[in-house]
Amino acid sequence: MHNTFWGIEHLFGSITRTRLLRIFLSNPAEAYFVRDLSRRISTQLNAVRRELDNLENLGIVKSEATSQKKFYRLDQANFLFPELKALLTKSQLFFEKNLGQAVDKLGQVQLLALTGRFTGLKESPVDMLIVGRVNRDDLKKIIVLLQNDFGEQINYTVMTQKEYNYRRQVTDKFLLSTLSQKKITLIDRLAS
Repeated sequence: MHNTFWGIEHLFGSITRTRLLRIFLSNPAEAYFVRDLSRRISTQLNAVRRELDNLENLGIVKSEATSQKKFYRLDQANFLFPELKALLTKSQLFFEKNLGQAVDKLGQVQLLALTGRFTGLKESPVDMLIVGRVNRDDLKKIIVLLQNDFGEQINYTVMTQKEYNYRRQVTDKFLLSTLSQKKITLIDRLAS
């Protein structure tokens, strides 16, 4: 299994740089402290500092200092911003393909739907819904990789097809709200 699902880390020469770009491009107005970024991508502080210096030298991020801390934000005025944003969007297709294949290998997956963080709905209670029987230990490994790539916690729900059918039948609020919100369906083998 790869260290990341995005596939563009080879283009940028560094997984840390790719993860930082992913965070900045996904939240262009946000400002981040070095320690926060280090925790989000589970990378050593010095490696994050080094990549932030590289990104600042390229003009992709800019730093601002307060009396106590230095924070970084994306420089949206940089001429590369639209192209980097477009590249991130295109890499989403590669990500979805890789994630779908990885989860499909975990067992008998009937449904894999991405929502929440994957679709820009950060307030959603779940980011990934899986229906079927999967190896939970291997799924946890995939979730850890995703959390490292996104720099945020990924909330997921796994249910058997029997539980899924029952919840639909009783109009379970959680399931119906998850299915009705914006989602990316990577696997759908359920009989409608």
